[in-house]
Amino acid sequence: QTETRALVQRGSLKIRGSVQHDKLRRRHATVFCRAVREGLRSGNHNNHHNNSNNGTVPYGTNVNVNLHATDCEATKRLVQDLGTGADRGIMPDFSNPDALRGYTLGHFGRALILSELITHPQTPNLISSETGQQRERERKSGSPNDISLASLGGGCGYDFVALAALSDYLNGPRISATVYDYEPAWKDIVAD
Repeated sequence: QTETRALVQRGSLKIRGSVQHDKLRRRHATVFCRAVREGLRSGNHNNHHNNSNNGTVPYGTNVNVNLHATDCEATKRLVQDLGTGADRGIMPDFSNPDALRGYTLGHFGRALILSELITHPQTPNLISSETGQQRERERKSGSPNDISLASLGGGCGYDFVALAALSDYLNGPRISATVYDYEPAWKDIVAD
């Protein structure tokens, strides 16, 4: 948490979009995601959140299960079955919680990929400039609105972690997420 705060401070002194700002943002996302992943692995996820003055980003507080126990063979089988399921339309077996835990920890890098995609200069802006300007005014006035994220097919919540990391780095609003997934077993990884 100390390292993320230091990166936020250093980034605030750089011009947004500059090479230096982007380098610090990437480093922050890496450290942020590593901290969340390690919190999930150790079961200390409920105690790890950002207490900055301009919006709390309670990353990890929506996670309600200890992920330190995994089953490697079951995880490998789940990964293989997910690939087969995507190719053939066959639902894999999500009944093994240790396989879900292993999948979550093993594929956590997806949060970093999404964080990079969101900030890539050629990614279309999904928010109108008027809305962006309004958010900037609210942020400067000290009253940023929370952002509620609806994650469709979000599984174990990588998109929430990516957006929470970006918001933390930019001193943005608090992010909360609701995951909508056809597989109810993910509820043991991410709370509603």
